[in-house]
Amino acid sequence: MNVFKKQKESLLVVGGLAIGYILVSALVVISVEPETFPSFFDAVYWATISLTTVGYGDIFAVSTAGKEHYFYSFATKYCSHHMPEK
Repeated sequence: MNVFKKQKESLLVVGGLAIGYILVSALVVISVEPETFPSFFDAVYWATISLTTVGYGDIFAVSTAGKEHYFYSFATKYCSHHMPEK
């Protein structure tokens, strides 16, 4: 529990960034591919799975713009996970 108290600010920032990424990514993909993602929940589900893994394959982008969005978000995720620590 002491770690949570010491890192409270960092955890809030990272959590806020993750939620922001998921919501923005969901809004982008639902506007680019409304036929693939019929509800906002589907888009949020896709964004969450894409953020935490490489996806399950049950729902995926089919348009060029949707695939480009996934590529850039995956590249950003990959680079942020492999940054050197202080």
